[in-house]
Amino acid sequence: AAIDAEAGPADIRISNNDCHELSADSAQFSYVAAPIVTSVSPRVGPVGGGTVVTILGSGFFESPQLECRFGMTSVAATFVSATELRCLVPDLAAGVLDVTVSTNGVDASAASAAATFEAVVRPRVLGISPTSGPAAGGTTIVVSTQGLDEEDDVACRFGGVGGDIVVATSVSESSFACVSPQHAATTVTVEVSNNGQDYTADAAQFTFVPA
Repeated sequence: AAIDAEAGPADIRISNNDCHELSADSAQFSYVAAPIVTSVSPRVGPVGGGTVVTILGSGFFESPQLECRFGMTSVAATFVSATELRCLVPDLAAGVLDVTVSTNGVDASAASAAATFEAVVRPRVLGISPTSGPAAGGTTIVVSTQGLDEEDDVACRFGGVGGDIVVATSVSESSFACVSPQHAATTVTVEVSNNGQDYTADAAQFTFVPA
């Protein structure tokens, strides 16, 4: 059984007579401070997994058993520093899960309200209006969505991966407004995201027209 001890190394020996005599050989065990998770970012992502989350806290160190836990599901963690880890979110069922960290594969940090991740069905883009505007930008586009609500931090992306990202503002419970950026005259996809990382798979198209 584990005992309370200060952080640091300790020798472990065995006895078969109530510790009157101890084994000559010993193994070493290290007591370490329990990890603490203070924040998780982003805190929402699709149920299929794939979101890379940054976990901030304390008591992290490189270890073969270093892992993040989303509820009861464990994944290997990437060590960044004693106060930062990164983890790839696994495939999860929809819901809000506690995010904890283990440095030994057994014990984990305490759950807290600041350390949760919500797995949601990936949002959809149902349509946009208008569907074209000047290449100089400045057109306010209303994006109708499914799976988002007005409390989400939503962004629009024009042109797929590497494209222009614009912060959206809520228009109604499921509609958001984005102002088109300056762009070369062409047709691009318009996608939305509620975590700045995972974007909708079904995109609408917007045409930038020359002046």
